[in-house]
Amino acid sequence: MRLSQFTPLIIQEFCKKEKIAFPIKMPNNIFKQQKEQKMITDCTQKELLSLIPNESIFMPRKLAKFLIKELKQEKEEVLNKINTHFTQSKYNIAKRGIISVYQEIKFQQIIFVSASAHYSIKKAANVL
Repeated sequence: MRLSQFTPLIIQEFCKKEKIAFPIKMPNNIFKQQKEQKMITDCTQKELLSLIPNESIFMPRKLAKFLIKELKQEKEEVLNKINTHFTQSKYNIAKRGIISVYQEIKFQQIIFVSASAHYSIKKAANVL
């Protein structure tokens, strides 16, 4: 799981707190030509964790542009609010650790190995 994958959860948390209707692009549906847009506050955790990497990586920038251009908020204030929220978020892996974030989103870690795996794999998994 990539670290940028948790960015949409942080952005959703921010938008719910600030009551912001921020539209995001959902992954392509094979039966639809255009990407569907959905308000981030209406998305499930599973939908947000399934976004394509580019959408996750550039989401903070898109949110800042949306707040500045569409909602006419001051640039400095917007950047400060977003940065402050990122550092305080319950989904911030750097501050809370991956295990805490996994517990927050109710993910269980699973390691797949063959039946003939070396015995040290179990020891390494226990260390992790």
